Amino acid sequence: LCYNRSYYSIPANGDIANDCVKWAANGYRLPTEAEWEYASRYRDGSDWTPGDYASGATADYNDAGATGLVAWYFDNSDSSTHPVGEKNANALGINDMSGNVFEWCWDWYAASYGDGPFTDPYGPDPAGTHRLKRGGSWGGGAFNLQCAGRDNDFPYFEGSGFGFRPVRTE
Repeated sequence: LCYNRSYYSIPANGDIANDCVKWAANGYRLPTEAEWEYASRYRDGSDWTPGDYASGATADYNDAGATGLVAWYFDNSDSSTHPVGEKNANALGINDMSGNVFEWCWDWYAASYGDGPFTDPYGPDPAGTHRLKRGGSWGGGAFNLQCAGRDNDFPYFEGSGFGFRPVRTE
């Protein structure tokens, strides 16, 4: 279990503070924004996918040919989600990091990342009202597929263009 329910009382609205999470737990949880972007942009550890590319693409999001090989979005989705794995994977072997569905991240939304280099940041505590989502969806344009693209919504928002990708700390 990744969430330390015995230590804190979890509010009825589901808002969980960073210190309620056992970050080293051997279980599944939502990725932090930093973890999501690392998985999306990784190429070989020294070369990273540019921020304006879809994850795994060989050109920026404006190149429909390169983008269509790795992502489902408005122009090619037939207005619905698709099974994971029908498009090419990125360098880590992960499919659909861009497109198909927006993916919720652990972090609460803040307008910027902040200053300076960080190692494994957990993101802002719940001071705001919106959670972060990344990756774009089948119903949006190619612009939303950019690896560096960020979006947010109320944490209770749901729809066919939203999903999540659990991560596991080992």
